[in-house]
Amino acid sequence: MPLGPASGSKGRTSAADTDEAAAHGTRGVFFVVEPDRTGLEAITALIVPARLEPAVDPVVPPQKTRAAYETVQTRHPRGKVVIRVRED
Repeated sequence: MPLGPASGSKGRTSAADTDEAAAHGTRGVFFVVEPDRTGLEAITALIVPARLEPAVDPVVPPQKTRAAYETVQTRHPRGKVVIRVRED
């Protein structure tokens, strides 16, 4: 599974994205995972030891789904919006 620097459209590195990541002491990577066992196991191997931290923003209950959707339409979230469907 190839990993590369933060990418903009058509896989080109965005200088602004690279600079923004560096300003926060990190770097962004762009990758695509096909929905197959091998790809998912590779991602899991990075997430479990905390080498890769998924960007999540925000986590909302089902009753706030509409508000979360509207927020995504009006601003660029810093990560994926997650709808929590059950409490553990």
